Amino acid sequence: MTTTARDTASATPADQTTVTAVPGLALVVLVNGERQRIADGTSVAAVVDTYAPSRSGIAVARNREVVPRSRWEDTAVAEGDNIEIVTAVAGG
Repeated sequence: MTTTARDTASATPADQTTVTAVPGLALVVLVNGERQRIADGTSVAAVVDTYAPSRSGIAVARNREVVPRSRWEDTAVAEGDNIEIVTAVAGG
Protein backbone atom coordinates (compact mmCIF):
# COMPACT_ATOMS: atom_id res chain seq x y z
CA MET A 1 0.00 0.00 0.00
CA THR A 2 1.09 3.54 -0.72
CA THR A 3 0.57 6.64 1.40
CA THR A 4 1.48 10.12 0.23
CA ALA A 5 1.52 13.50 1.95
CA ARG A 6 -1.47 14.52 -0.17
CA ASP A 7 -3.41 11.45 1.00
CA THR A 8 -2.79 12.14 4.67
CA ALA A 9 -3.19 15.93 4.62
CA SER A 10 -6.99 15.85 4.71
CA ALA A 11 -7.58 12.23 5.65
CA THR A 12 -8.90 10.87 8.88
CA PRO A 13 -6.76 8.18 10.59
CA ALA A 14 -8.79 5.34 9.04
CA ASP A 15 -8.28 6.84 5.55
CA GLN A 16 -4.50 7.28 5.62
CA THR A 17 -3.66 4.42 3.26
CA THR A 18 -4.62 4.12 -0.37
CA VAL A 19 -4.85 1.18 -2.71
CA THR A 20 -2.06 1.06 -5.28
CA ALA A 21 -3.57 1.44 -8.75
CA VAL A 22 -3.39 -1.50 -11.12
CA PRO A 23 -4.06 -0.67 -14.80
CA GLY A 24 -7.57 -1.71 -15.82
CA LEU A 25 -8.79 -2.10 -12.25
CA ALA A 26 -10.69 0.26 -9.98
CA LEU A 27 -9.19 3.37 -8.42
CA VAL A 28 -10.30 4.76 -5.08
CA VAL A 29 -11.04 8.48 -5.23
CA LEU A 30 -13.11 10.99 -3.31
CA VAL A 31 -16.07 12.53 -5.14
CA ASN A 32 -17.66 15.32 -3.15
CA GLY A 33 -16.11 13.90 0.01
CA GLU A 34 -17.29 10.31 -0.48
CA ARG A 35 -15.05 7.37 -1.38
CA GLN A 36 -15.86 5.96 -4.79
CA ARG A 37 -14.33 3.23 -6.93
CA ILE A 38 -13.93 4.16 -10.56
CA ALA A 39 -12.22 2.48 -13.50
CA ASP A 40 -8.58 3.27 -14.19
CA GLY A 41 -8.42 5.82 -17.03
CA THR A 42 -11.74 7.49 -16.16
CA SER A 43 -11.92 11.12 -17.28
CA VAL A 44 -13.23 14.06 -15.28
CA ALA A 45 -16.06 14.23 -17.86
CA ALA A 46 -17.09 10.65 -17.05
CA VAL A 47 -17.07 11.41 -13.31
CA VAL A 48 -19.31 14.43 -13.92
CA ASP A 49 -21.67 12.36 -16.07
CA THR A 50 -21.88 9.71 -13.35
CA TYR A 51 -22.24 11.89 -10.25
CA ALA A 52 -23.92 15.12 -11.46
CA PRO A 53 -27.51 15.38 -12.70
CA SER A 54 -26.33 17.29 -15.80
CA ARG A 55 -23.31 19.21 -17.10
CA SER A 56 -25.21 22.49 -17.01
CA GLY A 57 -24.04 24.93 -14.34
CA ILE A 58 -21.27 22.59 -13.13
CA ALA A 59 -17.71 23.43 -12.07
CA VAL A 60 -15.13 20.76 -11.20
CA ALA A 61 -12.02 20.86 -9.04
CA ARG A 62 -9.45 18.06 -8.98
CA ASN A 63 -7.24 18.21 -5.90
CA ARG A 64 -8.36 21.81 -5.26
CA GLU A 65 -7.46 22.96 -8.79
CA VAL A 66 -10.30 23.99 -11.11
CA VAL A 67 -10.45 21.86 -14.25
CA PRO A 68 -11.62 23.98 -17.19
CA ARG A 69 -14.60 22.47 -19.00
CA SER A 70 -12.49 22.33 -22.17
CA ARG A 71 -10.14 19.86 -20.39
CA TRP A 72 -12.73 17.53 -18.82
CA GLU A 73 -12.52 14.92 -21.60
CA ASP A 74 -8.73 14.65 -21.57
CA THR A 75 -8.09 14.96 -17.81
CA ALA A 76 -7.77 11.50 -16.29
CA VAL A 77 -8.60 10.89 -12.65
CA ALA A 78 -5.81 9.23 -10.65
CA GLU A 79 -5.69 7.09 -7.52
CA GLY A 80 -6.40 9.18 -4.42
CA ASP A 81 -7.70 12.22 -6.31
CA ASN A 82 -10.21 14.47 -4.60
CA ILE A 83 -12.89 15.53 -7.10
CA GLU A 84 -15.36 18.24 -6.11
CA ILE A 85 -18.37 18.81 -8.36
CA VAL A 86 -20.05 22.13 -7.64
CA THR A 87 -23.42 23.19 -9.00
CA ALA A 88 -24.23 26.88 -9.41
CA VAL A 89 -27.51 27.87 -7.76
CA ALA A 90 -29.46 30.94 -8.79
CA GLY A 91 -30.89 33.26 -6.18
CA GLY A 92 -29.72 35.51 -3.44
